[in-house]
Amino acid sequence: IWQSFAANLCPRLRSHVANISLLRKSAEDARKDARLWANRSEGDDTVDVEFPLGESNCDDEPTMEEPTMAEHYQNYTALFRTLQNAVRNSDATKDSPVLQGLIRDLDRENPIEERRPFIQRHDDFYQQIRHRQHSVLSQCSVPSADDVQAAAKAQDLLHLQMLNEMEGVVQGGTTSIGNADIDDLLVRQCDADIPIPRHLETSQAQNPRMLVELGPVGGFTELGLQAASAYTLNGLQSMALQLICRFLDKYVDHPDSAGQNLQYVGGPGGTGKSRIVDALRNVFVARGQLHQLQVTGTSGSAAAQIGGTTFHSACGLDIHHSNDRREPPVFSEAKKWRWKQKLVLVIDEVSMLGGSTLFQANCRLQALRDCPDKPFGGIPVVLLMGDFYQFAPVLEKSLLVDQMMNPTYTTSSGQAAIAHHRGHNLWLMFKTVILLEEQVRARDDPQLGALLERVRAGTQTREDFDLLNTRLVDRSQITFKAGLRAITPLNRNRWALNMEALVDWARFHAKHISIFISTHTWRSRTFLQQELAQTIEQGDSSSCKIPGVFFYAQGMPVVVNKNTYTGLRVVNGAEFTAVDLIPDPNFPGHYLADDVTIHFGPPLGI
Repeated sequence: IWQSFAANLCPRLRSHVANISLLRKSAEDARKDARLWANRSEGDDTVDVEFPLGESNCDDEPTMEEPTMAEHYQNYTALFRTLQNAVRNSDATKDSPVLQGLIRDLDRENPIEERRPFIQRHDDFYQQIRHRQHSVLSQCSVPSADDVQAAAKAQDLLHLQMLNEMEGVVQGGTTSIGNADIDDLLVRQCDADIPIPRHLETSQAQNPRMLVELGPVGGFTELGLQAASAYTLNGLQSMALQLICRFLDKYVDHPDSAGQNLQYVGGPGGTGKSRIVDALRNVFVARGQLHQLQVTGTSGSAAAQIGGTTFHSACGLDIHHSNDRREPPVFSEAKKWRWKQKLVLVIDEVSMLGGSTLFQANCRLQALRDCPDKPFGGIPVVLLMGDFYQFAPVLEKSLLVDQMMNPTYTTSSGQAAIAHHRGHNLWLMFKTVILLEEQVRARDDPQLGALLERVRAGTQTREDFDLLNTRLVDRSQITFKAGLRAITPLNRNRWALNMEALVDWARFHAKHISIFISTHTWRSRTFLQQELAQTIEQGDSSSCKIPGVFFYAQGMPVVVNKNTYTGLRVVNGAEFTAVDLIPDPNFPGHYLADDVTIHFGPPLGI
């Protein structure tokens, strides 16, 4: 940029620029000479040195800049080696032209070969990028570390508020988070103190009040028919909805003798199971009783897909729960009151629900509703949804499996086996079953729908195999410029693909690339460059939450891989867009290329 403008400057300004450059160079040479003279004088006070000598007066005592610069060199070399390994050794990015292009750019500007320091970006660098890339935060000041911490706590509170709204907490016509109890906080597994706001005590006590709404209120059956029409449900979908609505009308009229409706709705993926939940929610909204509907999913993504919360969070289950723990759960009266109002409990993706977890949830619900003699605490309607051909439970057995039928297993059965057996018996109580058959998601592609059905049933043919092979694309033709998503079973391939995808996407969209190298504390200062490179190559996984290197560009697509804020739908598998970055002033950016900046530390936030 400077060279393009320098040619158009008038001779007088070019002369000033040359003089300033000469003065700066002269000052640097003078400081080097002064340090050299000071070392050679060996205490001779006749040497008069008036130039600043930095933080140390001799080279025998290294300054703070020297080890820092050495660490920068080591981290840069490790990053360079990481990129080279991705191009040479990774199955996912072998011979990637995108990463090879980045390597060439970094090698062209390599500061290590010239033994020169990294050029630090100026303080307003990212603010200029925001203006140039039309960021929504371009008019805002850069948040400080305290601002980021405050925002994180605000997100915690909003997350709890949204969870309460999903659970239908209604107090005086408004939704409050004042009743958020310790179960919700434990789900977040947050070490920071989250202040729960309390209602201010005023001198004037609010008198009790009653709100009366006047207008026609239809029964569940009538509203169910209207919802089925509005959501264009097919015959089996409408039947599943009407079975629930008719039972609720019966329960409202005769709550003591109606019993319970334990119902299962299954079917292949794409048959419209979630549409039934949407229609059911519409019925409760029309009656003004949304707080009496509890929608949950066995995973964060499943819960977010249907606008609910996780089954573990709703029931206060600990995902690390041990079956040998015998302490009775303690719940707040507010949470017990909320659960006693529930008419319907929906559990989506039931294939991922193990028998032991279902039994533990049953015990929790019995305690929450003070009803130990009825399944699920006597909730009138419990609706299980999902396809048992899909994902199985993690570290548990499927509800369909009765382990007690295995004699070899019965002899060594422990608490976990007993809990699973009781959960399996609960599953056998679901006598009302609807299996959806009509493919809704792939209705416009009957060939794909038929293929999916055969693969699901295990009856695929050679023709199906040949058809899939016709859709294969050569690796060299795959680009991430349009935001392509890649699925891979290996974390190591994911780390390499993330680097390629970010660079490919950012340079196609003319976005600046920021590379963050994680800080690392070594138990011993003696480590090999290869060890550092292996540390940088380590990405995020279940055992290591922080990646060694992180690539960022404004506007890049992001897929979350951890349940962070269920109430805000920031859950495993959810897709978002990275709007902006908050750099840490303790780790300033350094120039690598015109469109690449490196930070030797993590950002404050994204």
